[in-house]
Amino acid sequence: MREGSKDKPRETREHAIEFKEAAAQRLLAGESGTALSRELDVRRSVLYRWRDTYRNEGVAGLSRRRGMPARGHRRPPKIPRDRRDERIRELECLLGKQAAELDFFEQAFRVLNLATPAKEGPGANGPTPSSSGSAPKARSASNSSANSDE
Repeated sequence: MREGSKDKPRETREHAIEFKEAAAQRLLAGESGTALSRELDVRRSVLYRWRDTYRNEGVAGLSRRRGMPARGHRRPPKIPRDRRDERIRELECLLGKQAAELDFFEQAFRVLNLATPAKEGPGANGPTPSSSGSAPKARSASNSSANSDE
């Protein structure tokens, strides 16, 4: 560990694009990040960030400044490439909400089933039988004349 690294904050330094590119290429070639960090006096995390950026975006990515843009220089909002992408995001959001609701209702159902006391006595096996099977039906006037020939 470097002497005095905990005593004072590290000052921000600007590195040339060529310096960043060379460091990224050395990491990609298999050199140790720790050894390279000590040699170049650059944090390992910064070296790995340069390596990943170089791998994904090339030299152009290394020239990009990091941090918040200055006031008034904000990036434009990302526009979906296609209306279908926007629709997919809407449906994924809806699906997530429905899944959360389903989980909530499943848990509530389980809680209510466990909280319901066991019934004993009549009606314990389910609803009471309907009265339609136990009482005779009244004959209507049209039925009584047709049945009178019996």
